[in-house]
Amino acid sequence: GRRPHHNRRREPRSGGAMLAVDEELRIPGDEGREYVIAPRAEIKGTGGFAEVRVARCTTTDATVAVKIIKLRPVGKMDERTVLREVRIMRQASSAPHPNVIRVLDVHIARGDTRADLTRASPLGAAGTAYIVLELCNGGELFDRLTDFGRVPEPNACHYMRGLLQGVAHLHERGVIHRDIKLENVLLSDDGTVKLADFGLAAELAVDASGAPINANALLRDVVGSQSYVAPEVLVRKMKGYRGAPVDAWSCGVCLFTLLSGFFPLDVADARDWRFRRLQAEQALGNLRACHVIFSMYQRDCPFSEAVQALLDGLLRVDPAQRMTVPDALRTAWLQPGDDAKDEHGAFESGAHGDGVVYRSFLGFGSFAAPAAPLAPEMLVPKRQAAHEASVLGQAAERA
Repeated sequence: GRRPHHNRRREPRSGGAMLAVDEELRIPGDEGREYVIAPRAEIKGTGGFAEVRVARCTTTDATVAVKIIKLRPVGKMDERTVLREVRIMRQASSAPHPNVIRVLDVHIARGDTRADLTRASPLGAAGTAYIVLELCNGGELFDRLTDFGRVPEPNACHYMRGLLQGVAHLHERGVIHRDIKLENVLLSDDGTVKLADFGLAAELAVDASGAPINANALLRDVVGSQSYVAPEVLVRKMKGYRGAPVDAWSCGVCLFTLLSGFFPLDVADARDWRFRRLQAEQALGNLRACHVIFSMYQRDCPFSEAVQALLDGLLRVDPAQRMTVPDALRTAWLQPGDDAKDEHGAFESGAHGDGVVYRSFLGFGSFAAPAAPLAPEMLVPKRQAAHEASVLGQAAERA
């Protein structure tokens, strides 16, 4: 239950650039293609082991994005892990979909173990992966939230329709994303949603047509991002979980956060008093998740009835009772021409969401104290670089 906060970093940390600022890099692709990253090329994003730069394809003159990854000998960013992510992306786009980012080319430069990659040769430093992707100039969907505080229902409907259509396509191709969050939803120039970042995705076995052989196959690894991950992933005695409901829950968190400006839960397990309340209410038959969450702060839910019906279905704690992605796409709120959306989606006239709810998170106002106070680190609005947030997966890897 935190208000999202964006610590933007448009430029890499000092000394953290993968390429020297005055360097031109030429990257070979398949079928004679070549991509050029010009000196001082725009940096679209940075992380601990990777950055994304704008490049140009010399054969088509198209502008693309290149994700440059500093490979490690073993572990999270080794060559095997990166190639697995690329394989999953290609499986997802084996039948291209407008709401799933396309991987255009991949080049792995091997053989040089130098730690300093800023002196890379023009043909690419060994120990580096270059993933060429379609360019999304609209930024992250998270940026819409941090720029405007919350998103009106008509806009959120457009974004969610695209997101759910992209997720449905992934599931039809045997791919479970497992890290759906506003930071991993990109926007093209025309506002089209593009689901990206498949580093934590799972691939199911598929038949000759590319469809999953067993869509209900159980997954067991604990991965995801804190405020978005489904409760069944966090169960201590792991019995396994089905992938599709996990993605559906994360889509529900994205939608609630877009409309309200704050996360419905801090984490979907017993550490969070809000989750305990939501779980208890649903066990008693109260399935109105939106009303339960807002009632914790003595507020009425401001959303339209149509979007509440969608959210109440997606935010079911029991995955067996949770709304599926195909069923979500058939709900009334996501159909074109729903005029009810035009009248909802705002708390107050201010730029950001409900300040009274925010103050309750921070211990201000006249609300009753939660049954179990949250630890201080759970109360501080904190958002680091876009791709660092998969702490659960990192912890599981270390275990």
